[in-house]
Amino acid sequence: MPLSHEQFHEHVPPEYGATPIPEGTVRFNHYTHPDSTEGIRAEGIQRSHSEKKFKTMGTESPQVFATAGQVDRDLIHNATVVEGYAHPHQLDIGSNSTPERMHSHRSVITFRGNVPPEQILAIHQPWHQKVRYFDENPDAMANLQAGQHDDLIDDPDYGPAIRHIKARQ
Repeated sequence: MPLSHEQFHEHVPPEYGATPIPEGTVRFNHYTHPDSTEGIRAEGIQRSHSEKKFKTMGTESPQVFATAGQVDRDLIHNATVVEGYAHPHQLDIGSNSTPERMHSHRSVITFRGNVPPEQILAIHQPWHQKVRYFDENPDAMANLQAGQHDDLIDDPDYGPAIRHIKARQ
């Protein structure tokens, strides 16, 4: 799906885990479809969306699932990942555990209701990781700016990162 002009000027969020969370809360990652990002930014994670998918598409559960703690590196390179935090009282699965235990075990958690937008820290797109790679590698960045990778501008994996970098020049 091509990104809009505004998305190219959108900042790349801090790396997963870099944004502090309130004491006593659980950092989570929840992967989602890229089409859901604007709704999540505006409304947070809505349990009603999972319930609707459960009723109409036959998903295995009406619950919203997430993983506590660090994100799987393969996942963040290949999927849209919502990073947020929740208070233990907001959880079904996970409510009887401590945040420290959930983080260390990368526990599966589910939410009792909605996760409000103010508890969403970032929405990580796969192309964000590629922008970080270029930013951290001056030789690769110089090659990109010189047009060496222009053949990938329409590539679904690298194109968004390349267009983003070129738009901020």
